Amino acid sequence: MKFLILLVMVTMISSSAVWNPQTKTQMLFAHAKCFQTANKSGLMLSPVDFSNTSNESALLNNKTYVHCVVSELGFFDDTTGFNVDRIMKQLKDINSFIKHTSTLDRATFEKCADKNENGDTVDAWAFRGFRCMMDEIKKKQMKKLKNNVATR
Repeated sequence: MKFLILLVMVTMISSSAVWNPQTKTQMLFAHAKCFQTANKSGLMLSPVDFSNTSNESALLNNKTYVHCVVSELGFFDDTTGFNVDRIMKQLKDINSFIKHTSTLDRATFEKCADKNENGDTVDAWAFRGFRCMMDEIKKKQMKKLKNNVATR
């Protein structure tokens, strides 16, 4: 009987450690849950929502929202930070990102996945990493666009 209980516990622990890319439905549920958690209004956030740092209340809500989403999707852990392996696995699993794989390399995400040396709150840590990743992606896409225009 003790062996059976131990086997069930080990199975539960090991199965919870397995992570698979999230489906679109799972992503939408995480978004909806976190929108509610962060007391956001509307249906979507715009890039301006993430770059506007003048409104402290809105910034706090954005940090809460981002931390919630990246945690819900399994991309961020409050102790270890961003899991770049999971982010890369998710991006490979999403068809719409396939054409951007050259701009979405591992180094782009590793650069932003710091270990919170500043000792920030988990909301601030997740938000800082997320904004960094979005900024890096934007820079790489702009560079790629300029190169495409220059070669025409």
